[in-house]
Amino acid sequence: MAKPTLVLVHGSWHCPEHYDLLIPALSHLGYKAAAVSLPSTQSAEDPPHTLADDTAAVREVVLRELDQGNDVVVVSHSYGGCPANNALEGLDRKSRTAAGHNTAVNALVFIAAVPIAVGGTVFEAGGSKIHPAQDLSKSKYFVEVGAPGPGYYFYNDLPPESVQKYSALLKSQA
Repeated sequence: MAKPTLVLVHGSWHCPEHYDLLIPALSHLGYKAAAVSLPSTQSAEDPPHTLADDTAAVREVVLRELDQGNDVVVVSHSYGGCPANNALEGLDRKSRTAAGHNTAVNALVFIAAVPIAVGGTVFEAGGSKIHPAQDLSKSKYFVEVGAPGPGYYFYNDLPPESVQKYSALLKSQA
């Protein structure tokens, strides 16, 4: 039996490049991995994208893998759990088999994510309170990483050069 494709869904502010070390490691173990680029993690100069856009992006990558004959396991981190959860309706084994397909989503993995109801948001799941990591002071439509910064919130167990590298990859979050 072939191993499933792992579809990786990043969290707020992050991008597929944050998985540049993980994807080759998974490949070495015999797994194909595909990282979704969530449209709402973007340049603050562009019009903001929404959870619906992110949901569509996840579904597109998952369907591409299913259509190529691969079963899928979706691995979502943090905010990525919201669009991942929303994107998978009808892609389970029972639904796909009933529709005449041989492939399906086998599992949804949440890593430091909040499993929410379809259509819900991390903000609502967090009691509708702004987290200290969320800086809303610079824009009406975008959230930036708050002080003391990404090294504190995301990368506090990494060497300084890695903190700098991964912090530089961060984007604005619509």
